[in-house]
Amino acid sequence: MTTAHQRRLTLDRRLRAKRRVCAKVAADALGVDERTIRRDLKEVLRGEWHLPVEYDRHKREWFYSESAAPLPATVISDSDRFALLLSLQAAEQYRGTPLYERLQNVYRRLLDLMPAESRTSFEALSKKIRFEGPPVLPVSELIWNTLISRRRWTAIKAQARSIM
Repeated sequence: MTTAHQRRLTLDRRLRAKRRVCAKVAADALGVDERTIRRDLKEVLRGEWHLPVEYDRHKREWFYSESAAPLPATVISDSDRFALLLSLQAAEQYRGTPLYERLQNVYRRLLDLMPAESRTSFEALSKKIRFEGPPVLPVSELIWNTLISRRRWTAIKAQARSIM
């Protein structure tokens, strides 16, 4: 049994190789119901991923009607985007710390993986959601790294005590 994402990538690979996909054969090979394959092809590959998936009723096979654009490096669902948005807003409390800068870099890289239309709607929505709290005083990277190393050392000592 494959995950949904792996199954969809397998369907895409077959279609890109100019092979037609019969839903029943693919369902048997991938260990899922035929309706799942049809839903993946129609709703995900054609709908969400905007790939040129077509169905030949006479042959009962799916195919790409034209050359397909490359898939994104990763697929980020709506719930993933919402979780990312909330965590980004929660990270505001760390503004002025090295952690905030690192988080901002991670968020920028993740946003770069999103399709342009998703990124635009994400950025617009992020301006409407805010967490309010007291401002954090700036923390130097030296102090921050010292805190992290002390935290690790404390965790290591606690583990050593629990083993003994």
